Amino acid sequence: MSTKYSNIQKGLWWLSIDNYLKHRFVNKNNRIIQILIKIPHKIYVLFSRITSFQFKNITFFKYLKFIYINLSLYNVFRIGNIKVNLVHSKYQFNVLKSKKIKSVYLSDYIRDEYFKKSRTILLKEKKNIIC
Repeated sequence: MSTKYSNIQKGLWWLSIDNYLKHRFVNKNNRIIQILIKIPHKIYVLFSRITSFQFKNITFFKYLKFIYINLSLYNVFRIGNIKVNLVHSKYQFNVLKSKKIKSVYLSDYIRDEYFKKSRTILLKEKKNIIC
């Protein structure tokens, strides 16, 4: 092995925490754990149908996020010996922070003119259009 790269550290750029959780659930958990996690969600869905009352329109993967992010059963976000965690959004930054994982915000470059223009926009006149 070359000593040319002896100071390299592992880093992880979190582009999608949600997709990580889906992958983690489907591929990493054994069948019994998958069934145990699905049972409360099925009870919630059944309760919602019977009473015609929904607390939230919660999909199964939103339910998974709730379990993995809000409950501290174990920290699914700690991966090996990662030294640097980079995040693509404030949402991901806050999720990792809630799990006591330090991260650095790294995003695509946005020119200053967009920030300047955003300060002049009147929210009352804003339309829900995505280009």
